Amino acid sequence: MNSPSHEPVDQDPVTVFRSRPRILLFLFVLGLIFTVQGVATAGYFALFDDGAGFQLAGIGLSVFVILMGTGFAGYALFRIRDRHAPITISAEGLYDRILSRRPIAWSDLHNIHVWPLPRGGPLVGFQLAEGAESRAGVFKRARLAAAANRPFGYDYQIHAMGTDANIDDLVAAIRTHADVRTSDTDG
Repeated sequence: MNSPSHEPVDQDPVTVFRSRPRILLFLFVLGLIFTVQGVATAGYFALFDDGAGFQLAGIGLSVFVILMGTGFAGYALFRIRDRHAPITISAEGLYDRILSRRPIAWSDLHNIHVWPLPRGGPLVGFQLAEGAESRAGVFKRARLAAAANRPFGYDYQIHAMGTDANIDDLVAAIRTHADVRTSDTDG
């Protein structure tokens, strides 16, 4: 009697990175502190002009601190409120919920590269093929950030802050589906 073979079916790996609530809470509180400090500093410079010409510079610096604080707090709040996995890497594509409404297909990702940064650690950046932004539903804020990132050699980056993703795990997961250039492989 021949019985049917029940060999395991080879499935494409799926890597899911989860949020780290304590880090996100820290980022949220840090963002609130920066925002309050920026508002207080702007108020001080708006009310007290020392006559030395520092008023405009002080208010400008305060606005920068306010924007940085609201950025941290907004990012953390978005990740805290989102109950889905923030980053998923599968055969379907790269899905970073900060970037897009849907996974970005591997065929739409170009020049995936690890950029070593002296502060904040390395990041995984990439460019998108023409039309990929609309196919994946890339958010407007990410498109605006892409324009600012372009002079640095990448358009988009994976937003791993506040997740359990580290650079080595990200690269390993991506390499099962696409090539990733690093300073070691640039030759």
